[in-house]
Amino acid sequence: MIFDMTLYKPTELEMWICQKYLDNGIMTPADMDIDQIGEIFETFITYKDGGKTKVLYDDTPGAMVFLNIHDSESIQRLKFFHELGHPAMHSGSQNRMPRLFVDLQEAQAGAFQLYAAIPYYMLAEITPCHTYAGYYNLLADVFRLPLPFVRKRIDQVKRRMLQGHNDRNMHAQFAGVSYRYGYSDETLRLLGKLHQQLSKQKEALGQ
Repeated sequence: MIFDMTLYKPTELEMWICQKYLDNGIMTPADMDIDQIGEIFETFITYKDGGKTKVLYDDTPGAMVFLNIHDSESIQRLKFFHELGHPAMHSGSQNRMPRLFVDLQEAQAGAFQLYAAIPYYMLAEITPCHTYAGYYNLLADVFRLPLPFVRKRIDQVKRRMLQGHNDRNMHAQFAGVSYRYGYSDETLRLLGKLHQQLSKQKEALGQ
């Protein structure tokens, strides 16, 4: 099984999340304590006896995510990363919004959930298995997430890698110069900063 993360093109939202993580020492799946991640985004967790997971937030800093204490750890983590996307990216109450805006915010929180629960830079440090089935199970265990969600995230990564491969070939054929994957200058600057910071932290840890 070939899994070349150098072909992967992260979005600007991904890079923003990953920069937040790296700035706060979140380098490996073992570092991904949801209480600590919540604090990075000024969001705190409490547990309730039953009911749906929800988040309370407004236009001021600080939010609260309510998780069901009876859910499994993997389900709690899955729901936490989705709810965290709302205060991290949005403001105001959905109760006062048209349905289309609510749907848009839910889609945005879903994207945040994929990027925040399985950061792309951590995947490069995990050796793939011989089969995707084995790789999915490994990641579900390492990131403590449900298997269907892991498949969804890795399917997304594979699509981006394929696009990266196609972009590389196209640029090599027609440009005759080094490729930049179509990034803006600001995106390239952020991406370079991310990789430099990750390299420095690895060196400090002797990795």
